[in-house]
Amino acid sequence: MTVIALSLKFVDRAAAHIVAAAMAGLAEPPDVVRPDGWLPDGTYWNVDEIGEVRTPIVFAEDGETIVSGGELLDGYYVNVLLRDPSEALLTALAPFVIEPEPWMRRFG
Repeated sequence: MTVIALSLKFVDRAAAHIVAAAMAGLAEPPDVVRPDGWLPDGTYWNVDEIGEVRTPIVFAEDGETIVSGGELLDGYYVNVLLRDPSEALLTALAPFVIEPEPWMRRFG
């Protein structure tokens, strides 16, 4: 079994849901993306729809994050785990893949 973790950035929530609908073979984008499920190609997915992201404000003395209320980043963010994804699925998601800062790689 191969598990791949991807961080994705979309223009906005609507774009994220359009891609989710295409992945799931749905005619219409869902109002809420299910946190997990099976795609038509047999891939099992688990998604964390993060949404809009602000940079963390860090307490300078010890480097501990005390609040996440800094600058609003452009885009709409999603983290996803894919089990045994097809090459076609990975190719379709490639334009949205980003290499996030470590503090952005989280689920839940």
